[in-house]
Amino acid sequence: ASVLTWLAWNWRQAFFVAGLWPLLVLLFSWRLKPMGLGLREEILASERPDFTGDGDDSGGVTSGTTAESRIHALYVSIFISLYMFAEISLGTRLVQYLRREFDYSEVVAPVYLALFFLGLWLGRLMLTFVNTGRWSNQAIMVASGGTAFVMYLLGLVTHQPWMLVTCGFLLGPFYPVALNYVSERFPNSTARALAYCAGSGSLLVVVMHFSLGLLTEQFGLHRALYIGPFGLLMMFVLFALEKPLFRRAP
Repeated sequence: ASVLTWLAWNWRQAFFVAGLWPLLVLLFSWRLKPMGLGLREEILASERPDFTGDGDDSGGVTSGTTAESRIHALYVSIFISLYMFAEISLGTRLVQYLRREFDYSEVVAPVYLALFFLGLWLGRLMLTFVNTGRWSNQAIMVASGGTAFVMYLLGLVTHQPWMLVTCGFLLGPFYPVALNYVSERFPNSTARALAYCAGSGSLLVVVMHFSLGLLTEQFGLHRALYIGPFGLLMMFVLFALEKPLFRRAP
């Protein structure tokens, strides 16, 4: 939509054209067949055949393992959701930041935001064409989050908008791989673990918006955006503590 307005279309026409794309997705999704339960279980079993998600180290099930599994799933969902601090802080504040700090026009600034989301899409699309079989889900998450953390921080410190835009491409692979990580870690309770991810993600988005608003009022938008790298840093801290805190963490 921002690119079309840059080409002298009005906003109404631009949003109409942009809105056609999700409509096409909806229409073509009707042709998709749901994955059968047996096929889904076969795929999950092939990924981690030695892990049930609820057993102890001896392979048995104790009275406390179910509760521990739920706490573990909630813990994983929280540190994955902290990734949203980076993505949504840029996705919702980048235009405002560019207009305030760099005096970009109301046409040019949204183009940068469009490039950010284009990079986000390309980063996820890359997983389709790049063979990641040699890398574990954890390795991809660390590489994606780590490079995005460095680029986001450098972009704020050096006042380079292109670095912030590049974060979209670097952050792109993280979330789909993280969801696969959840399915891998909890093959017997994937639906519950993914529900935790959705719930904690929604809650942390509210926390992020509230905190970002307060920090902007107190310190200005530039300093407030450091909440993005902070979220990624906290994610890495919780990620590193997963194995010591939970017996069956990889």
